[in-house]
Amino acid sequence: MTIEQTIEILADHRLILDLPQEVPEGKAKIKVFIKPFAKKPKKDRNGRTDGIPMANGCTYYPAPPGFTPHPPSPALAAVMKEAAEQAERRRTDPVYRAQFVENLRKCQEGGPIFGDMDGLEFQRQAREGWLD
Repeated sequence: MTIEQTIEILADHRLILDLPQEVPEGKAKIKVFIKPFAKKPKKDRNGRTDGIPMANGCTYYPAPPGFTPHPPSPALAAVMKEAAEQAERRRTDPVYRAQFVENLRKCQEGGPIFGDMDGLEFQRQAREGWLD
């Protein structure tokens, strides 16, 4: 005889079975198989479960509520400021934009843009200096 029933597991984790009248008195063998409907969140190697999987295989962990990051060191702050200023110059500088558009046009035309050499040949020459 097989009895299948969906149950609610309470906080005390106790289970009381009410068997049908067709089950005879006496000794019986019972098997309990529990398959939770809600999946338990997986823990990472640090025991955290709040990670958000990303497409590149990494996991993003949002900062906990109320977290305020430490201010960057003066050296890092200077580098970040210089990078932001350089990005703004590149975004607004007409000479840079014209050069970018010209390179984009060359790529679309299929012409060489690596000093009149094929892209594959450029890669070979660039890799010659690499250590094996």
